[in-house]
Amino acid sequence: MKKYPTAAVAALALLSASAASAYSQSCTVKINALQAQTEAAKQAGNTNRVAGLQRALKQTKAKCTDEAQYTRAERKVRRGQKDVSKAQNELDSAKQQLHDARASGDAEAIGKAQHKVAENEHALREKMHDLRAAQANLEAIKG
Repeated sequence: MKKYPTAAVAALALLSASAASAYSQSCTVKINALQAQTEAAKQAGNTNRVAGLQRALKQTKAKCTDEAQYTRAERKVRRGQKDVSKAQNELDSAKQQLHDARASGDAEAIGKAQHKVAENEHALREKMHDLRAAQANLEAIKG
């Protein structure tokens, strides 16, 4: 079992959480946050951080629109719906293979098919979770 430094794991978790929440924030909120971080970095004398934040602010002002975020969120929901549909079809196929294996009475084939059904059920649950998260994000953007 690999051991990771606690600080690194905590930083990664925080980064993942902030990236997920940043996706659902409005452009105004993102811009305000970047401006506040820039001011804090200036007060701390962290010139490299200031430069990076100013680049991020410039890029956000140039590319971020609430409409663009809404469009991306809609696209992510549509992609999630397709992924769920595909995962459901794969599960249905695996269940049919299990049915056929049971009809043949081949114990090895039944075991493999049961394993495949379990894998596909897990994959479907993951895709449904991702879809629900995308739908919640879209609703948050709608406001």
